Amino acid sequence: MSIGVLVALLAGLGGLYAQRVAALPMGWTQARADPAAHDGALLVFSLYQVSDLGPPPRIGKVVRDVPLVGQLPTLEELEVGDTVSVVGRFRAADEVVVVSRLEVHRWRWAKQVLSSVGLLGLFLWAVVRLRWRDGGLRVGRTDG
Repeated sequence: MSIGVLVALLAGLGGLYAQRVAALPMGWTQARADPAAHDGALLVFSLYQVSDLGPPPRIGKVVRDVPLVGQLPTLEELEVGDTVSVVGRFRAADEVVVVSRLEVHRWRWAKQVLSSVGLLGLFLWAVVRLRWRDGGLRVGRTDG
């Protein structure tokens, strides 16, 4: 399979995924668009950044300034810039998320560093080992 076909396949799968996610019936944006219809709806915010400590504290990523209320046992430990995942229910009266679960990802930075090291290693391996021969990529040296 050629590189062009693989790139086209990945682009197509990415487009399909984006279409499906955009068509999901629930989310913060949809809940704010029609609060009464989404009162009590379960909302999940995965790997969002703490943008303000409030009150109320707010998180954001693509969707910004999502206010959080409720029992936040880790609130005193939160700092602006922390990565968190939140599960809660939308409260239409004041358009906030009543948190039922909040997880702080303290070691997220380490995962990002390790991912970068792995990608760098893969790139270096490709530069050293891959060669263009006979109309395609080959592993190994080019000298016979």
